Amino acid sequence: MTGEPRRGSTMRGIVGGSTEGTITTGGFSYDEATLEGLITEWLALSDDYDRSFRDSQDLVRVVGPGLDFASRSVAKAAASYGRNYLLYLRQNRDYCIEQAQLCQNALDDYLGLERRNVAEIHRAGEPDNDERSGQEI
Repeated sequence: MTGEPRRGSTMRGIVGGSTEGTITTGGFSYDEATLEGLITEWLALSDDYDRSFRDSQDLVRVVGPGLDFASRSVAKAAASYGRNYLLYLRQNRDYCIEQAQLCQNALDDYLGLERRNVAEIHRAGEPDNDERSGQEI
């Protein structure tokens, strides 16, 4: 036998070879109106998260209905879940603002303008921006 597999037999062992191909990269582009729309949408989403964050502050102030250990432990667990939920809301709000800023940077670069801070511009027109900035978990 010469090392060649017989017809109909299964060849076992290391199989070597190579593949060749090309890598193509995709691309996309946005026009001015699309970038402005994306900024608006990201900021609206951040506002929704912020509103939920403000409306959910009582979740960390849960008090058990009685003085027994079970009431205290249930209240403590609920407050812990509340803190985690507030952290989730705050992180998502901040992520949305970051995405809006990235879109704003792209728009400013596209238009040849100095970069602007989208969060500061957005908050400048809000009547409750002092109240919002002081809230922490």
